[in-house]
Amino acid sequence: LIDKTRVIFLKLKSGIDFSASDSINVDIVFAILAPKNCQSEHLLILSSISNFLRNKDLVEKLRSIKSPKEIHNFFSKI
Repeated sequence: LIDKTRVIFLKLKSGIDFSASDSINVDIVFAILAPKNCQSEHLLILSSISNFLRNKDLVEKLRSIKSPKEIHNFFSKI
């Protein structure tokens, strides 16, 4: 059972075709895991992720980071 909302981030080694309208392969993935009784927290998190993905500079910085520790530090600072 999940007792609180969690976000999982995956950075893929190579992009995958996700049939996107812009034809760009997906190389970064966020997954939100939330308890059954969670009413809206996941929507706030989804909004934050969406805002983050709109910032091209931050996304490119994230794509350039190589180690898991650096990725963790990156997310800790934003």
